[in-house]
Amino acid sequence: MKIIYDDLPEFAEVRLRCENTRHKGMCEYCPFFDRCQTDDNENLHIMCCEFEKAGEG
Repeated sequence: MKIIYDDLPEFAEVRLRCENTRHKGMCEYCPFFDRCQTDDNENLHIMCCEFEKAGEG
């Protein structure tokens, strides 16, 4: 599954929510849990993404 964010602020919001979820130990409730390496900040599934180009969508 490819994640496409509209812009950098949307990505930042998702990243903060992810960090809060990890801090609470509730990763198993995330829809990306089975694809995520929850113990590695650089390999979280939400970090494997693209940004929508202006004018598309």
